[in-house]
Amino acid sequence: MKLRQLIRALEAYHVLGPTGGEVTGLSYDSRDLEPGNLFFAWKGSRFDGHSFADRAYEKGASGVVGEILPEGLRLHPGVPFVHVPSTRSALSVMAGAWYHHPSRSLKVAGVTGTNGKTTTCYFLHSFLEMSGFRTGLLGTVEYRVAGLQLVATRTTPEGLELQHFLARMRDSGSTHAVVELSSHSLAQGRADGIRFDVGIFTNLSPEHLDFHASMEEYFLDKCLLLRLLKRPSSYFVVNWDDPYGRRIPKFLPPHVRLIRCGIQGKEALDLEASQVKLSLSGTEFWVRWRKYPRQKVRLPHLGEHNVRNFLCALAAAWALGISWKELTTLWEGLPQVPGRMERFSSRRGFTVVVDYAHTEEGLRYLLQTLRALGPRKLSLVVGCGGNRDRTKRPRMAQVAVEGSDRVYFTADNPRDEPLEKIFADMQQGVPPHAGKKVHWIADRKEAIGLAIADAREGDIVCVAGKGHERTQEIAGQFLPFDDREVVRWLLSRESR
Repeated sequence: MKLRQLIRALEAYHVLGPTGGEVTGLSYDSRDLEPGNLFFAWKGSRFDGHSFADRAYEKGASGVVGEILPEGLRLHPGVPFVHVPSTRSALSVMAGAWYHHPSRSLKVAGVTGTNGKTTTCYFLHSFLEMSGFRTGLLGTVEYRVAGLQLVATRTTPEGLELQHFLARMRDSGSTHAVVELSSHSLAQGRADGIRFDVGIFTNLSPEHLDFHASMEEYFLDKCLLLRLLKRPSSYFVVNWDDPYGRRIPKFLPPHVRLIRCGIQGKEALDLEASQVKLSLSGTEFWVRWRKYPRQKVRLPHLGEHNVRNFLCALAAAWALGISWKELTTLWEGLPQVPGRMERFSSRRGFTVVVDYAHTEEGLRYLLQTLRALGPRKLSLVVGCGGNRDRTKRPRMAQVAVEGSDRVYFTADNPRDEPLEKIFADMQQGVPPHAGKKVHWIADRKEAIGLAIADAREGDIVCVAGKGHERTQEIAGQFLPFDDREVVRWLLSRESR
């Protein structure tokens, strides 16, 4: 494909050099670049890709796309430089052109918010698949592409991979795609080359404030999804119970139709749940869609938050073409979501719940939800990740102690930080009166084992923070570790 064909997809750019050259591929890693590839450079948190432009030229790049003009405009003869406001956005847009705009051949839903994204994606993907639509999924837990299940490397891939996966979905006969969108990906423009039919906003609470300057900036970055709803008949589904969700209409483009979901309150909603009953075996409630008669729903999923996730997915499924009548026959087939309040039963009569909650608000809500189920004792295994926001560690520890009867503080993903340093930060949030209810166990497997060994009939043991993750990152190494597999193994030993 000619460079000029790719450039036409951009809205803002300035080219230095010829544009008639042939491009053999796209690359943003100079180590993998092959002759004829177009190289994309941007400044990351650890490295500045512009510093690798010379290496790309030496390896035969057909051009460079970047945000910083070469010093003194010293260019390699005959090799163009495409100057853009955002390289990652340009990569997504140009990759879309490279793969012949796959999102134009698919119906695409994008899900964003602080909590509930993964569960909502799974619910929506399940609705579409059960209805007979061949559907791809790109999210935190896994990528489901062309009949394959791939371990996810990040919540939202880079724009080049996003477009590549969407193209594989299209080429394999998929008609729909569900994409989980992190605030980082929206702020960086990784999804800018995708046309979404439906957007979903789940909720907003403090997270990633080491990346976003404030909660307001965090919210506005989430709202960037609205500008990607470019279809004339687009929908935006909002959890109306969330205060930030109720601000969405101020930012809604004229062509986008709003669907408001929530648990019955003072105002009428498009889709609402009522008479919610929670138990350890699942959740029951009534649901009403616009003027249709209300229906009773029974879900195996725990917690009121999953009612909201369910409503958002249900509304999006309708917006993507499934009739309400058909949806009422599908919802009892929704599976558990890996590492999202995933429930395991013990022969000794207690329950283990594995969840991904790794923020102060997420952990507080998780513990409140489990406490409402009436356990004899609620035990918690939790840690804090290394090389991340240190200010949340004392708050996480305080929430853990206040919300549970016994706490086993342990390693999460220490990364390059000493665990002792992470523990020291967490200890600042532990009240002096906590006493013997708090245990500090460095080895995560040992901590889970102690919590389960101490459990009795009627107890709940909650293992929080890692959820679906299959590795533990320690000193630059990704070591095999899966909370769910550890729990299964420990519970299986009870029956021997």
